[in-house]
Amino acid sequence: LRTNVHLLGYSIWINRIERQDMADAQRLSVKWTKGSSLDWFLLIVLAVIWGSSYVLIKKSIQTYEPVQVAQLRMILSGVFLLPFLPRVFKRVPRSKLLTIIVVGVVGSAIPAFLYPFAQQKIDSAVMGIINSTVPLFTFSIGVVFFHVVFNKVKALGILIGLSGALVLVFLKSDGSFSSDFGYALIGLAATLCYGLSTNLIKSKLNEVDPLALTSAIYIITGFICLISALPWTNIIVEQSVSEPIGFLYISLLALF
Repeated sequence: LRTNVHLLGYSIWINRIERQDMADAQRLSVKWTKGSSLDWFLLIVLAVIWGSSYVLIKKSIQTYEPVQVAQLRMILSGVFLLPFLPRVFKRVPRSKLLTIIVVGVVGSAIPAFLYPFAQQKIDSAVMGIINSTVPLFTFSIGVVFFHVVFNKVKALGILIGLSGALVLVFLKSDGSFSSDFGYALIGLAATLCYGLSTNLIKSKLNEVDPLALTSAIYIITGFICLISALPWTNIIVEQSVSEPIGFLYISLLALF
């Protein structure tokens, strides 16, 4: 009788454990599904933003010079993020300031200048293809300089994607080389900067609050670009007044 009671108690205990495990698994499954859906949604939004940015750049250089497009973009981005300046002071360590400046210049300011120059001769769609090389540079720089573990499968996938991108960018339909080869290289230089800044953020700034970090980067680079734009402020203002649609394109670009 005592043995049967013990067995019955053990059986009840096991059933409770199983029901609890099933409930936990269901909650985890729901949580994972929600997280997964959110991740996919954010990925799609990011793809739309990044894709439309090249169209906006192409439209903007019809009104402004490439240098002015970059300067206005960075200045407006910094202005839009000024409300988060108190968060920057609270959440960004002063010891990281130099690294943030480097990341801002390499990963935001320099590409902002390179893309408009490249798109003087390159279509927005082609520039989007060039931008697909960012994972290659991110992975390569990470392996060489930041001790990222080499993964053969990732490397093979990136190389296959890169090969297709290079064929589409540098070769015409008749098999001859494109005459805009130099401008494509300018676009590749921008993606190289993205790859370097991504590794710097991951290795040096990974613990910094993302919103505070982004705000700090664009406020600092925006201030630098504001100083550099002072010599031709009047020209920029006149162009913005005469063709406000160009300023609207850059404003949307700055938001993205």
